[in-house]
Amino acid sequence: PGPACYGLGGKLPTVTDADVILGYLDPNYFLGGRIRLNPQLAEGAINEIVAKPLNLNLEDAAFTIWSTVNHNMLAAIQDIIIRKGIDLRDYILVSGGGAGSMHIQAIAKDLGITDIIIPKAAAALSAYGGAYADIVADFSSSYFTESNRFDYDTVNSLLGNLEKKAEEFLLRNNTSPRQGYLEFHAEARYPDQNYDLDVPLKTNRIRNEQELSQLVSDFHDIHERIYAVKEPERYIECVHWRVRAVGKTVKPEIKELPFEGERSSLAIKGNRKAYFKELGGMVDTPVYDGKKLVNGNELKGPAIIEEPTTTIVVLPDGKVSVSKFGNYIMTL
Repeated sequence: PGPACYGLGGKLPTVTDADVILGYLDPNYFLGGRIRLNPQLAEGAINEIVAKPLNLNLEDAAFTIWSTVNHNMLAAIQDIIIRKGIDLRDYILVSGGGAGSMHIQAIAKDLGITDIIIPKAAAALSAYGGAYADIVADFSSSYFTESNRFDYDTVNSLLGNLEKKAEEFLLRNNTSPRQGYLEFHAEARYPDQNYDLDVPLKTNRIRNEQELSQLVSDFHDIHERIYAVKEPERYIECVHWRVRAVGKTVKPEIKELPFEGERSSLAIKGNRKAYFKELGGMVDTPVYDGKKLVNGNELKGPAIIEEPTTTIVVLPDGKVSVSKFGNYIMTL
């Protein structure tokens, strides 16, 4: 039945209920006004399930839900990315999903990221990306061999069969030779390791000792980049082989918007109380109509930007500008 505030029978509080209580969501403008939310139902669910058991007031209980969700997303990103040896401070964080923009700044701050992109089509980012995606398929097979006694014949025969399947895939999808290409990969590990690393191959076969040495050298370098250690004197075990077929597609045109100046005050649609812990709780917050924000406009937090399919919460130390493609660029 969804969040309590949907009025469809849900009794347990969700993050959407918390966003309503915190003033981030306008109950009368959810999905551009096509859905009306019930703040009283959100209040009742949070009070009963969270606030009273934890001896918190309503707003603090809602903020606890909001910050817990942020921590869960933060932990997932750390688990996936940081443990692979990637320093997130060197990257820009992109917000996807209709609700992501209400949480993205807090997550970025804890990750040490200072630049965020919130696409105009954030709520439909996966579908939007599908319109620009290439046609891709992976064809793989397992075969174990070691670099110190490498089975050239079997590996090259296997790669040849995978290459044929990949070419047939491109042909079935009407991809011309100029539009498509193939990538060759091996998955390898040090002896006795229980995890494999993907190693792109420089050639479509491994025909001689020189090409094998290149594979081994590339594995050592990738292992060092991800795990900060390598053992170049050791041989490696090759476990899986993969050929990726990529068919380039015609991309939709993206039109640039004319620059219309930094002034954003014309897009303010009003003010409402919203919760910002660093400001002591509920404070008057300007609300901007995203449809009226144009290329070059800038605004500072605390603020809320409402789009028909997403809502952006700008914390007090955030600044937002509108790009030439209509997307939001947030800096901390």
